[in-house]
Amino acid sequence: MAAIVRQCSRVTLRSLTAFSLRSRPAQQAVLSPLLRKNLKVEWKVDLSSKYFCSYTQTVIDNPNSATTSAQSGQSEVGAISSESDESELISSSSNDLHHISQRLGSVRHEETLLQAFQVIKNAEERDVPPLLVYQLIRNCGNQLFTCMPEERTKLVKRFWSELKEKGIHFDVSHYNVLLSVYLQNYHSFSPVEILEEMKSGGVEPNQTTLVLFIQAFCENGDMIGSLEMLGMMKTLDIPVTEQVYASLITGYSRSGDMESALGIMETMRGNGLEPGLDTYISLLIAYSEAGDLENIKKVVAELTAKKGMCPVGVTMAIVEALARAKHHTFIPEILREMNINQSVFNSELINVLKGLIARGLHENALELLKVIPRNHMVNSERLSVPEVEFMRQLVLSIQEPKMLVSMLKKVDDAKILKSPYELSLNFSYGKHDKALSLAIIETMAKKGLTVRPHYFYPMMVDAIRNNDGKGAIETLSFIRQRNLRLDNNLIYYGKKALKWENKNPQDVIRSLQNIGEDSHQSKETALHLFTDRLDLAEIKGLIEASGDVVENEALIPCLELLIKRDDRTEDAVEAILFAEKKGLDVENCVYTLINRISRTRKASRKLIDFMEILFEKNINAGSRVFSRVLSSLSKDDTTGEFFEFLRILKRNDVEPDASSYREILKKSSNMGRKEAAEFAFTKVNEVFPDDPVAYSYLLLAYAKNNVGNLGFTTDFKNRTKISAIFDEMVEKGLKPFDAAVSHAIIAHLTKGNIEMADKIKEKYGTGSRVFIVYTQYLRFFAKKGDVHNSERIISEMKEMDTDMSPYTYNYLSQAYRKHGDVEKIKKLIDEMKAKNIDKIFMNYSELMMAQLKWSDVEGAWEVYQKECQSLDKFPSYSCCVHLMRELGSSKDIAKLDELSTDITKSKALPEHEKNTMRHSLVVAYLDADAEGKIKEIVDREDFKHEYNHYRSVARNAAGIGKVELLRKLMSFLEEQDLKSTVLYQPLLYAYGKQNDMTGAYALRDEIIAKGETLSPVFLDLFEKLAENRKKDVKIVEEPSQPENVSLH
Repeated sequence: MAAIVRQCSRVTLRSLTAFSLRSRPAQQAVLSPLLRKNLKVEWKVDLSSKYFCSYTQTVIDNPNSATTSAQSGQSEVGAISSESDESELISSSSNDLHHISQRLGSVRHEETLLQAFQVIKNAEERDVPPLLVYQLIRNCGNQLFTCMPEERTKLVKRFWSELKEKGIHFDVSHYNVLLSVYLQNYHSFSPVEILEEMKSGGVEPNQTTLVLFIQAFCENGDMIGSLEMLGMMKTLDIPVTEQVYASLITGYSRSGDMESALGIMETMRGNGLEPGLDTYISLLIAYSEAGDLENIKKVVAELTAKKGMCPVGVTMAIVEALARAKHHTFIPEILREMNINQSVFNSELINVLKGLIARGLHENALELLKVIPRNHMVNSERLSVPEVEFMRQLVLSIQEPKMLVSMLKKVDDAKILKSPYELSLNFSYGKHDKALSLAIIETMAKKGLTVRPHYFYPMMVDAIRNNDGKGAIETLSFIRQRNLRLDNNLIYYGKKALKWENKNPQDVIRSLQNIGEDSHQSKETALHLFTDRLDLAEIKGLIEASGDVVENEALIPCLELLIKRDDRTEDAVEAILFAEKKGLDVENCVYTLINRISRTRKASRKLIDFMEILFEKNINAGSRVFSRVLSSLSKDDTTGEFFEFLRILKRNDVEPDASSYREILKKSSNMGRKEAAEFAFTKVNEVFPDDPVAYSYLLLAYAKNNVGNLGFTTDFKNRTKISAIFDEMVEKGLKPFDAAVSHAIIAHLTKGNIEMADKIKEKYGTGSRVFIVYTQYLRFFAKKGDVHNSERIISEMKEMDTDMSPYTYNYLSQAYRKHGDVEKIKKLIDEMKAKNIDKIFMNYSELMMAQLKWSDVEGAWEVYQKECQSLDKFPSYSCCVHLMRELGSSKDIAKLDELSTDITKSKALPEHEKNTMRHSLVVAYLDADAEGKIKEIVDREDFKHEYNHYRSVARNAAGIGKVELLRKLMSFLEEQDLKSTVLYQPLLYAYGKQNDMTGAYALRDEIIAKGETLSPVFLDLFEKLAENRKKDVKIVEEPSQPENVSLH
């Protein structure tokens, strides 16, 4: 549920609990304005492209069936998914009326309400429970989210007038729920007229009625009416609640009297009622509608000081009011100051957009989306994305095609969605409005966008479902008149809609001619229409009767249906053999047929079966066909079929030609199979020597590294090979693929050869993988701590308008961290927040490491508490080790204890990582001389000593020459009956860091005295230290920084 509802629920919980239909008429409560305004229910739409076939299947197989797509397990584009089945709610028996009223709690479909309404109409007036009437009216509000507010208002007015004519008696609860529905639907009504109607019916208003009337008057800025109702409340001794005060603020502000609106706050306090959240929201909305940014900030500050925070619902109420009043320019500044979580913001923004569109403020909603900071244009169909939900609401709310097309053009110009026309078309299917869908398609065609046959499937299915032959003809005519493709499925659906199943080909041809087909096209279409029920003999008869079917290759669509849809591959081959006698060019027919079969990825299996039968029937399709099949099977998800076809060729003694080997090379390259790519490359190179395409594919095979790795080349041999292939291409003057250029640059960067990477970039550019190349440059410079070049790379990426990922920022943070530049890391984090970039958390580790570099333990601890502890997260392991090390050095046992408790209580940290962290705690407590704390850790049942973890922490300590700590750790390990030999090497390095060769010699002698063998790594390090000592050259120390020190 939206955050705004969560905040307001506390204010209205008592009212909601006390709400009664009939038992307490004098004290009935009402939903708070904020709840009533913002309580929204999501509905789901399946936008999958698979919809078109799955949606139509059930309908086509049984056009008269009442089975819905939900019952058949299929999802309809634009259909509403219901969490509960409403089909059993309604019964025509009057004995079930009480049962219906109990189950009619929250209805989502208009059809269900209409059924309930019909039951009431058919029943005797005396048998209709008041609760059923109440539920019927109540469900015409927000609960009926499948209809727009105007439609809901028309529905409730119809129910009210017809029930009144039937003689149904309305009591005060019915009038109250009617008023509530009107307000929910943003319907302007006359409270005076309703009061007169109530009076004529002998119905007395109660507290709820008067509050609703006040809200209605205030919404329109009618303070005279509001004050009359307020006077009536005082006369009846009805207490004035916060909701009433909040409404009065709205009323005064909309009447232009802000001074009186402000005076309401003082009046509340004078009456012993402290202004609450609803009151502040009403005041903020008033200032927002007036565009008074200064006072908005003042009220927000006052609310924040009072509540300790500014709820997200308050922020979104401000945003909605600003958008409604067309003060869009203030919105970005408000959002920057509020700093809302992105996922929460998206959810709340959706509710704001729904509210604006429900009021008919389509352009206001669009302007709001235009000023919302976004990193990139939205390319999604998920309803959780505000831009997508905006499109859905837009399509649902607009009935006039011209108006919708006009808005779509504005959305397209705004560049907030990558595919606004396609998205709106998907949503239009749910309305079953053919004119609306065709208007969108017409606009797409005029803009030069691709219009695919399956865009028309839902309209044809509607024609089948509704027995609308004329509608089917109109759709088919629309397609033909605009020279769009009429595919097999469309013809199949047309046949169903026009009931051509039992007609002969001549009748069908005449029908097709009526929609503009010529003679040949009619014959071809007739083949399409009848293929699904013709057996092989009938197909041959049709070929015999229509010579031009063979001459013009009109037979191919028929064969395609046999293979792809009916799995009658053998019949298709028999038809080809029969047609060959009529003059069919078999090779050309098979080649064209393969092109059509391979249009979909799922057709690969059928393609293999087809080719195998061709071989069995001794039909030699030719090398051109084999190359085409291999090309079709070179997709990433057809690996098995690809190699199966190679085995079929081998089994039939077919040697692939150079073109076929080129496809094999391409497939091997896509899979990262460098050995297979080398073999295919050799074959291609024999026929087409020095082919740049072949060289590029070979390079990509090594770049993808047997796992399809598109970004990094991790194996050293592969990097070397990539460089060698690219150098050979350069020597021969061959132009590489753009992708090959990118991988060559990446290979040199990962080898540390920046000069060669720059030369390639200067000559060929960055290639197709611009972002990855620049990221690798950034990674290279950041690793070296080169801030200048790291900032230069970031600047160039921004100039290219490249989307900045969290990792690019993290690399730059690493560069700053190596210099301990805390302020720059903080600015970088602020920039990420302003741009709503995810995964900011990893940069806090860099910030803490930079602070620890200057021994700012308190600063690092503050970051940990604020950004990590509250989220049950931990910085990087290296950062944790450094933090514990500094806390141990300063003997800050309290913070170490707190950190230990966080580790134990963490639900996010896996057990093995907890064990790793506790090793660092042991060493920190050793440094702090807290032996009791160490015993608590060691005595834990889930703690296990691991040498690698102790050695890792020891290396860290060695990097800053902590000899005494390492000695303590060695003693601790010996006390635990563990070998301390793993620490010899780090201890030697620590002596070196302190330039203490006396200690180093003593350590060596100590090891020898124990009868232990000095490891080669130890001896090598010792010799280097001794050599430096002899030369009287002081060991050069890098600036002390929190880095793990590798001794290997």
